[in-house]
Amino acid sequence: MSKKGKITISCYDATYLISKKQEEKLLLTEQMKLSLHLMYCKYCNRFAKQTKQITDSIKKKNKKMKDSSVKI
Repeated sequence: MSKKGKITISCYDATYLISKKQEEKLLLTEQMKLSLHLMYCKYCNRFAKQTKQITDSIKKKNKKMKDSSVKI
């Protein structure tokens, strides 16, 4: 089967998509493949949760810094 028609993805590809998802919206096919992979891979699932926590923490810190900056 060609790589284009592949339904499942590797952990390497899943971590790439997880990271990409933090910066931009995934294509529908990417979302579906990632969701399928996360259903059975506890390691990538953990990575996704940790990545989201880190990203949310950074966004919260940046917002706090922006809100507390002196406005002239």
